[in-house]
Amino acid sequence: AKQVELKKRGRQISVTVANRREYIEAYADWKLNSSISAQFEAFKQGFMRVVGRKKGYKARALSLMSPVELESLICGSNELNFDALEDSVTYIGFRSPSGECKNGKEVPQVVQWFWQCYRSLSFDQKKKLLSFVTGSDRAPIGGVAELKMVIQSGGNNATNLPSAHTCFNTLILPSYESFEQLQEKIILTLEHAEGFGLH
Repeated sequence: AKQVELKKRGRQISVTVANRREYIEAYADWKLNSSISAQFEAFKQGFMRVVGRKKGYKARALSLMSPVELESLICGSNELNFDALEDSVTYIGFRSPSGECKNGKEVPQVVQWFWQCYRSLSFDQKKKLLSFVTGSDRAPIGGVAELKMVIQSGGNNATNLPSAHTCFNTLILPSYESFEQLQEKIILTLEHAEGFGLH
């Protein structure tokens, strides 16, 4: 494990009852500020570019926002209307009985099973699925319909778990042989997905 000196010659100082407050404050400062200063600086520069702040200019867009609006801009919306998601999805690589699958027209059985499974998920499981596919359990400004989510055929290997391309909001869905198999694979994926892999 990496050791970090929280103060000069800190390795030589034992934490005692007398200095524990100083230690906690130094550790919190390191954890919340110093350890992420490079990442925060990059975020800050990009953020200031978006809100229009340049040297010598006031951040006009920033001054027009309330704290709630600013949080929504940075973090996305925590209000999730999952019903809107189904209507906004695009399908790629699936075939319906009459040809290429088009939104709202003759979706193949595996896609119907996916939405049946999706509707049976709890709110927290739906948030996990959203995070699995997009990298975030929050919606952008405008709601989940603005995500432009894609469900792409993952081929006929029904032993595979679903996978995702989070940069493109794309779920790769293999053609499972039954609703039960699809549901089992989706739940298994949601229970074990963490970041960019499984745990």
